[in-house]
Amino acid sequence: MLEIVPLRLRDYTGVIRRRAWIVCVLALVAAVSAYAYSNRQQPVYQAGVSVSVTPNVIEYWTIQAVERLLNTYVDRVRTWEVAERVVTNSQLDVPPGSVLGDLRIVVVPASYKVIIQAESSSPQQAVAVVNGFAHELVELAESEQSSGPGGDIFLRARVLDPASSAGQIAPRVRFNVAVALVLGFMAGLLLALAIEFLDTRVRLREEPEQLLDALTIGCIPRIAGAGLASKDQAT
Repeated sequence: MLEIVPLRLRDYTGVIRRRAWIVCVLALVAAVSAYAYSNRQQPVYQAGVSVSVTPNVIEYWTIQAVERLLNTYVDRVRTWEVAERVVTNSQLDVPPGSVLGDLRIVVVPASYKVIIQAESSSPQQAVAVVNGFAHELVELAESEQSSGPGGDIFLRARVLDPASSAGQIAPRVRFNVAVALVLGFMAGLLLALAIEFLDTRVRLREEPEQLLDALTIGCIPRIAGAGLASKDQAT
């Protein structure tokens, strides 16, 4: 009974050369499929705006105090009531719940900023939502602040740059195609190796030497036109 001999690096390269069409076809099919699937997906746009919060006094405890205060403001802004007001003021034909679901508000106390981001299938809607919530946050901060010693307000909030456009974040066609191409290439390699492993035909001179543990004394070369000549004699 013949034993299975492990393939060497040269054997693997030979397999890849012989089965290169399998690798190329699978990689191409995967890339085309990813491109077609990505183009059928609905685009998603994201808009963002930053709200600057400036305390009147910057001391050791200021960052912690601002962070606690802003987290309270964010919780109060991210409510159904505020979302409904944003939808009404922006004249959006969407339920407030969907606006809240696609909203992201992050407090950055070290920079004294609040970052507001919104995603939507409409770039105009994403822009309107972030600007609306930024305005609500500024209004809340101004209404909640009380005058401190000397009549100073502890925290002032303002919108740095109102959002004017939204960028597309999905689908990422190029990224999806690149990933599919790599995965298809790897799948093609595995399939080529599997087919080669199941193929019992002897293709290389080294294969019988490995299987029989004997040297090759001679080999019969392929004669060009031999098949054609034998066909002519038969006729």
